[in-house]
Amino acid sequence: MPSITGRRVLKMIDRNTLIHELTMLYLKSKNLSGFSPEELVKEYNEASRKIKQECDAHNQKWEF
Repeated sequence: MPSITGRRVLKMIDRNTLIHELTMLYLKSKNLSGFSPEELVKEYNEASRKIKQECDAHNQKWEF
């Protein structure tokens, strides 16, 4: 079975899913204990926005 390269994986998922998954991976590494639901949403939105900006800045290099 051939190995799946990063390029192939990116073609298999859409951009929004990629941004969501990267955001969740980032948040998983943070200590969010004690956060209220509102604080969690704010933290998710902020991280997602920053990741989206990075994706946009490197859009030429990524194939979606």
